[in-house]
Amino acid sequence: MAIYSPRTRLVNFRLSEDEYQTLKDAAIRQGARSISDFARGAILTSVTASRAEAGGQMDLTGLERKVSEIQHTVERISGLLASPQSQVSTQDA
Repeated sequence: MAIYSPRTRLVNFRLSEDEYQTLKDAAIRQGARSISDFARGAILTSVTASRAEAGGQMDLTGLERKVSEIQHTVERISGLLASPQSQVSTQDA
């Protein structure tokens, strides 16, 4: 059994006739009880997805930083490894 919290806040916005019809058609297609239920669900889903994307973006930024550090380390090691080889090939010639 679902527990519902009372909805005491009101959000209003205006739509053109075309926008309203589009919203109404989408609510019917999704089987929503009302346009309000459909709009509430769509908005809350969008907000939740945005938060998840923001969290993912922060994770991606950290990952990019780590990859950059690893790339720098690999370049430094490659430079160190290349130095003795170039000295050896110069001495052999």
